[in-house]
Order: sequence, then structure tokens, then C-alpha cells
Amino acid sequence: MSAIRPIAFLLGTLAANFYSPTGQAQTFPRAGEVLRDSLGARVWQVGYRMTPTGYATLERSRETQLSMRYAYWDSEGLNAPFEGEGGERFRIEASGYGVQQDKGIYCAAASFSTGTLRRSTWNDVCDVWMLYPYTVADATGGDYLDEEYFLSGGYARYFGRHVLGLRVEYTGRIAFRGADPRPKNTVSDLSFNPGWSLRLGRGHTLGLFAKYRYYKQHVGISVEEPGRSYTFYRMRGVGLFDRMFSKGDTSFGRYYFSDEATAGVLWEKSGRNAFEAVLYFRYRSVRTEESDNRIPFLTRRPEIGLHAGYRRTMGASALTATLQGTYGRQQGWERTYQRVTADEQTQVQVWRFLSQTLRDEITSAHARLRVEYLQGLSPQLSLWYAACGEYRYDREQFTSPVYHMQVSFLRLGAETGLRREGTKGNRLELRMAAWHKTGTGSSIACAEAENEIGVREMLLPLYEYLTRDYTLAEAGAAYTFVRRGFELKIHGEGGYAFGDGGSRRWGIRVGISVFL
Repeated sequence: MSAIRPIAFLLGTLAANFYSPTGQAQTFPRAGEVLRDSLGARVWQVGYRMTPTGYATLERSRETQLSMRYAYWDSEGLNAPFEGEGGERFRIEASGYGVQQDKGIYCAAASFSTGTLRRSTWNDVCDVWMLYPYTVADATGGDYLDEEYFLSGGYARYFGRHVLGLRVEYTGRIAFRGADPRPKNTVSDLSFNPGWSLRLGRGHTLGLFAKYRYYKQHVGISVEEPGRSYTFYRMRGVGLFDRMFSKGDTSFGRYYFSDEATAGVLWEKSGRNAFEAVLYFRYRSVRTEESDNRIPFLTRRPEIGLHAGYRRTMGASALTATLQGTYGRQQGWERTYQRVTADEQTQVQVWRFLSQTLRDEITSAHARLRVEYLQGLSPQLSLWYAACGEYRYDREQFTSPVYHMQVSFLRLGAETGLRREGTKGNRLELRMAAWHKTGTGSSIACAEAENEIGVREMLLPLYEYLTRDYTLAEAGAAYTFVRRGFELKIHGEGGYAFGDGGSRRWGIRVGISVFL
């Protein structure tokens, strides 16, 4: 997966619009988010994602949603090898929250999703951008299937002006291929998210939050055809792999363990001139453990992030601006061992640790600005317009030998839509958007392609895709039936992109939701 991590965020910009069934860019909004007006003006706050006490500042004090959604996408030339050439995903979810002023806040969510990633190569792990550069891959590939289960629950209690809360989330996932070589991934992801906030008066709220995340993935690869073996490449970055241990075999086993800690501060103000500011620091470490009891690879990644939002309400109209930014730097360390003994009966090997060397460094920066104006023409009709700009920079450098890959781009877009409400409260929502991505600078220096299969078959096609300009158009519609005690919403969206060299990508998403 030689260039996955430095490019992970870049992939998200395209995948998010085309409903990719796996990876960082999820098919739908993250589980647990209740977004009733998903095709109209967006929920601009992010505080409720960071801390369970953040729900208190949302405009609605209560939401409950039951939904089913389906997405399908197909690509030709606008995809990375490990991303696949198409896919589909289905998800069913129940989520909600409630705020009782001066008493308590609750939030909960549960979801099940399943999907297929078609013709994916150079990828035998889940969450490749999190585990990069030390992934495992084979050159054969195939269709990847997965199932994911998500549970979340949180509660916060008022103590005068203070609010204390805790949210717990768990994600379980199984992914596999049905043809040789047959990787099977089992993922457990558990997090604890405590938060505290203080109401300062005049609509101001100050908060602190933290989050601890424990992540574990087991990768087991088997070959069922008798007498057949495959090479499982232990990737090291920029297309390189561990030549000593990447040999033909009939099975492979590896564990990934990750500890992640986040701490941040939140400042919010409600009212006619509302704003929100979130600043956080995150640190993540990932260690790789082989089936022979070695721990050959270790990554450490500190990251700082900022979100700022402002919303001015003017009667039935509103102006909203949001700014997001992140900066992170990851270091990858390789460990060398000497084999001391090996038990012939149990096959247990004992290794002596010799040294640890810094091999791979990744620098990532991202900034996004969005300005939206909601124009209320009447109590029943409103229009909205939005402009968005996004910049990304990613650079990976391998220390010895000195190789690198650098990609940066600018993405500009515009959106418009309307919302019309009927006499019985039924609502029609329409949305259109157009985006254009253009590169702002890229370079690559890597091993000779004829000597490195990972460079020839994965890295160079990935680099070509990431440096390709493209134009994207999207459209969506939703209709909500309002009845006493509940709302039923039917919605659908679609997008089409075309790029250099005849490349293209398209996707659709449909769903039905019930709000109580």
C-alpha cells in the first residue's frame, strides 16, 4: 500500500462524493449523526461530534431517526488500485439524541452495514490509511466483502452551570475475499469520550473534551488450492517492501494494535450571531506484530486540528461560514531482529531485538472554507447558495534510500438548492453542485519500476490518478411526508466526474428515513 497514507485524505475528496463503500470516506454520514435536512442547509456545528455535552447547542433539542440507505459506484481511471473499480453498500441505522435543560443529555446509535469492493488490488487490510505505510498486500486482488456493526451511547448530566458527560462507541468489522489468496480481517474499535462544559452566560459555553481509542485488527490470509502459493508483500512505503520476509507462502498472519488519544477545547455561542470554535490535539501510535512474534514496524502520528464556524440569522435568512484545518506529521520506525531459537515442534520463534531506525516520514496539511447563504423568500420557500474551497498537501519521504512522493491540489466548488414546504408541512428539497479539482504541484522520486513490483503496479498508477484533474457534478432530491408524530423522508443523490485521459466515475445513493 505504498502511498496510501500520504494520500488518504486526497482520496477522501473524490470518494466522499461517489459513495465509496470502504475506507476513510464513508458511504453515508458517520453513524450516530442525525441530519434531518441533509439536502438543505447543513448542520454547521461539530461540537456534538467531539463531546456528548455538545448536543446542548444544536437548534433542535430532540431527534430520533430510523433509516435505510443504499449506494452504488463505478469508476474507470479515477480510482486507486486498492480502492477498486466499483462497489456497493447497504446500511440500516437507528440514532437519536435528546436534551432536557438543567437535567440531562442522552445520545445513542446502532447500525449495521454491508458492502462489496470490486476488483481491489494491493490491499489485504482494512483502514489502509490508518495503518500505512506498514500494510500487507498481494498483486492478485479481487472482490472484497465486509460487514460492520456499530454501537454508541452517551449521557451527560447538569450540575448547575456545569455539564459532565461520557460517550462510549464500539465498531466491529469483518472483511474477506472469497478467492485465493483469501484475506480475512477482523477489526475491533473501542473508544471512550468524556466531556465537560460550563455555561458562562449570554449564550456562551466553554468546554473541554478527551477521547481514548483502542484499535485492533487481525489479518489472516490463506490459500485453499493445493500446491499453490502467493507472495504477501510486507510494504514499507513509496512502493518498497521487505524482501527478506516477502516470499511465496500459503498463509500469513499479522496483528495491528493502535492507541489514540485526543484532547481539545470547545467554545460556543448561541443566538442571532452564533459561533463555534474547536481546537484539538491528537496522538496515535500503531504497532505491527507478526505471527512469528516479531514487532517489526511502529508508527507515531501527532496531529493538530481546528474548526471554526459562524452563523448570523436574519429573520428567515441566515449566513454561515465554516473553516476547517488539520496538520499532522507521522514517523515510521523499522525494527531489526536476530533469531535466537526456534522450537521445531511448536514453531515458536525467539528473536533478539537489535535496533530501531526511522525510515518513513509523512507530512499532511488540509484546509477547507465554506460560505453558505440561506435566503428565506417566504415561510414556505427558501433558497440557499454555497461556495467552497479546499486545499490539500501530502508528502511522504523514505529516508534510506532517499525517495519521496508529493501531491497537492486545490478544489473549488459551488452549490445551490431550494426547500419548499406545502400546506400540510410536506417538504421538497433539491440540490445541485459542481466541483473542479486541479493540481498545484507534484513530484515523485522512487525506485526503478522494473526492479520494484510495488512501484510499477501500485505506486505509479496511484500517482497518476492523484495528479489527474477532474470535474464533478452532483444533484439530489428529497421529499418529506409530515404526519402527526413522525416524518417520512425519501431521498436520492447522484454524481458524475470526468477527468484527463477519458477517466470517469459515477455513483448514486438512495434512502428512506423516519424521524420521530
